[in-house]
Amino acid sequence: QGPPVITSSGILCAACAASSATCAAGCGEQMQHLLLHSKLWTRRWPCLRHLTALTAALVIEAPPDVPRPVVIRQVTFQRRKCPELRRSSCVFFQPKDLSLPEDPKRKLKREIQKRLDDLECECQQEWFVATAGGNILSSCGKNCHHLEIQELLPLLVETARLKEEEFRDFVKCKKSEWCAQPLSDFIFHFVDENMDLVRHRNRHDYARYDSQVQRRNEEKEKRNEVSSEIRRTRRMSTNVVLDYQMRFEEGQDQAEQIFVSLCLHLIRKVPRHGLPLQRLDDGAGTATAAEAQKLLQQALRINELRRKRWETWYQTLDSWKRDDTEKEKELFSTILSHRKDLHDASMAREEEGDLETNLSLLETEVESFYSRIRQAFVKPNEHQQDIDALERQVEQARTEYSEIVET
Repeated sequence: QGPPVITSSGILCAACAASSATCAAGCGEQMQHLLLHSKLWTRRWPCLRHLTALTAALVIEAPPDVPRPVVIRQVTFQRRKCPELRRSSCVFFQPKDLSLPEDPKRKLKREIQKRLDDLECECQQEWFVATAGGNILSSCGKNCHHLEIQELLPLLVETARLKEEEFRDFVKCKKSEWCAQPLSDFIFHFVDENMDLVRHRNRHDYARYDSQVQRRNEEKEKRNEVSSEIRRTRRMSTNVVLDYQMRFEEGQDQAEQIFVSLCLHLIRKVPRHGLPLQRLDDGAGTATAAEAQKLLQQALRINELRRKRWETWYQTLDSWKRDDTEKEKELFSTILSHRKDLHDASMAREEEGDLETNLSLLETEVESFYSRIRQAFVKPNEHQQDIDALERQVEQARTEYSEIVET
């Protein structure tokens, strides 16, 4: 009742202002109705949504004082055992010993000697070229028995295919030079002097023998070639294996350093982690994968603790919005408008984007590092091809050797 009166308690009607002035300490219950009376008097009720927003702005705790969590994950690296290169047993070589038939010339002299031995005299003495002339060609050691030219002709014709006139001409010319010399030496000298005729008249036997001698020489030459090829292959195969093992370890060290770089990249995504990264980032390549994984585990634990704190805080913040109706959205916006820190935290969550998208981006980054790791490892197939090429050379030489031997 009455006009409005401005008091220390606010704007009141005249009646309430008078009542407030007369009451000192004992009128608390009446004062509880002053607001209601004022609203009735002003014909306006208080805005409950506005009061709720103000209440939320007063009671909601400040966002966590730690950086927001990031999207990272655990990564692994395992040093590999160097795969062994396949080395066949074709480098084993067992040469074949080609047997040659008896030399026809040696066989001829052995046959002549046998026929001369059959002409042994009764006193069992050796035959020597006689000093007497005429048809007598040889006498025994005691000069008791004699051999005429005619008796020796069948021996020469049947064994060496030499003719009678050829032998008589030789005796006529050379007998004086061979007096008292063993008859066998004289006959062998005659055969040697006429070896071209002997070879021509027995050319099939000599041609067959020469062919076999040539094949034997080719076999020896190819045997040496195969043995040399095997030694070269063994030496070069050993060098290939050693080079492969060395390059494999170098590639593995390079892959490990790429993995260390991956761990460093993930750790740096976590702000204010406080972890010592000097060894991972010194550029000397001294850090191991185990050290990098240990620091990454610590970064993951720090990030997980932050994630839990922020999730709990966001659950409290979201509890002030019961559903997605327009009224609830308006209320939530009003709450954020009263608190800049709440507004900034809510906007930061929206700017982070979808978790699945962030995980996909993270996997792309991780895969780029793993692709470089795979490329750093040495491929055994490249060196295996070198081993196989060397063994094919040995196999080719062995095949050529077999063709020579089996011909």
